[in-house]
Amino acid sequence: MTLEQPGAPACDDTGKTHPARIRETHDEISRAVMALIHDEPFFGHLLANINREVGPRLATAGVAHRGGRPLLSVNPEFFIGTLSEHNERVAVIKHEVLHLLLDHLGRADRTRPDHTLRNLAADIVVNQLVGDWPLPEGAITVDSFDFDLPPDQTMEWYYDVLREHKDELGEGLDSNHSDHGEWEESDAPDTSAARAELADAAKRAKERAGNTFGDAPAAVQEIVDALIAEREPTIDWRRTIRLFAASSERTHVSNTLRRPSKRYGTYPGTRVRRHARLAVVVDTSGSIDDDTLGVFFSEVRSVWRMGAEVTIVEADVAVRRNWRYEGRAPDGVGGRGGTRFDPALEWVAEATRSYDGVIYLTDGVARSPTVDPGCPVLWVVPGGGDVPALADHRVIRIDA
Repeated sequence: MTLEQPGAPACDDTGKTHPARIRETHDEISRAVMALIHDEPFFGHLLANINREVGPRLATAGVAHRGGRPLLSVNPEFFIGTLSEHNERVAVIKHEVLHLLLDHLGRADRTRPDHTLRNLAADIVVNQLVGDWPLPEGAITVDSFDFDLPPDQTMEWYYDVLREHKDELGEGLDSNHSDHGEWEESDAPDTSAARAELADAAKRAKERAGNTFGDAPAAVQEIVDALIAEREPTIDWRRTIRLFAASSERTHVSNTLRRPSKRYGTYPGTRVRRHARLAVVVDTSGSIDDDTLGVFFSEVRSVWRMGAEVTIVEADVAVRRNWRYEGRAPDGVGGRGGTRFDPALEWVAEATRSYDGVIYLTDGVARSPTVDPGCPVLWVVPGGGDVPALADHRVIRIDA
């Protein structure tokens, strides 16, 4: 069915996208999501939990890791003006969420530096999983080339074959509906936090899809199950926080209703909530690479999701900055020098507010700490082997 072209003006008097056009695009994205919820509940519920941006940032549609969160970005002129078929719009947003699930954004392999080939290879993989939704004309598939490409291979496999046949590729061969321009911009902490949030959304979507999740292609089921398992926190933070900070947890009393009773003018009930106030020290010295920082902030997010109030303390040989964590990894960290443990512990001891405990994320390569911060300290270290500097301290290992 071909839709009538919407009548909202494309631009306002200043040349910017007209607000009515933006609202219209949001409505069309919602219609596409609802179609997926009806026909493919897992994908529909997953897309319903991913932030959206409508505007001219991208030429067509794309996904990104921004602010530690996965984001679907859609150009209204492409989505409304170029795509006239409702089912094509469904295909495009399913295509984009598949890029997220397959982690194409985070797999910028330095041995495969050609962005064009990597984009083509990623689209070849994803478009095999779009299913019966009709792809826009010109979409890149295994049949788009003069040489044979077998189905069901990885992005890296297709990249290597395309590189061998690079001289045979036609001019202008590129994705016409998926913009990968922001894939190279995310750093490791940002990507790790976004993947953790995507795993949470995928877990909820799988639960809401119920038995219908079994209707998804086997490859998708394996990807989703691996993503959920991969992003489960290494540590049982709920139990750990309860054990090492329970003696001084804060108690917060709140009303159970947002508004008072009209009849009595009172709040008929209260709810008591307990939460730990934690200082989480992140070792930002030069020995901590970006991938390890990503793992650290994935664990920080798990602590925060347990209901703890988290203050991040970035430190190498000195405390570089501190800030309240609200679920997002930073764009960058300060430091990259040597490592000393005492400055961060001194900062906690002298802080104007008291903390129930310290979680120190580090590789442990430094002299033993000598400062007592006035509260319990839990040392979290990646990898295996002994850490001589922390031999007399409570240490938990995580995979990195």
